[in-house]
Amino acid sequence: MRKTIFAIFALFYIINPIFAKDIVSQSDEEIYQNCLNKFPSPTTVSVTQGNIEDVKRERNLRQCLKNKILEIAQSSLSEKEFNNFASALNESERNNFEIYRIIFFCSNDSKSIWCNERYKDDRSLEKLMMEKSLTSQIKQILSTLVEQQGD
Repeated sequence: MRKTIFAIFALFYIINPIFAKDIVSQSDEEIYQNCLNKFPSPTTVSVTQGNIEDVKRERNLRQCLKNKILEIAQSSLSEKEFNNFASALNESERNNFEIYRIIFFCSNDSKSIWCNERYKDDRSLEKLMMEKSLTSQIKQILSTLVEQQGD
């Protein structure tokens, strides 16, 4: 499925290189705001349900930013370097997940259930904090990429 999506993007960029330049012409804040606007803030009254929806929104926002990062990178990198970049981006996200999971859920050794299981629960405030930290890392990569494209 991913290969098909990447093939479609590649074909589109080959056919229409002007579109690729339009992507890079946006600032990182514009890209962030566009992604943020796609996912409205939850309006639920329930605190627990609200936290679950906030976590979901944060994941969706991060995925939107990653998609934009990949679009920008694909427009300026060779196929080999793009594949390396995409793999490194995904590996970086997995590594950051582990770092933040340990920071937010494993800091107190006596609460091993938090470290081993609770991090999967979207109801906790710690989970929302972890998701926001992960999104912040992706946003930083976007900012750096956009800045480099402008040079």
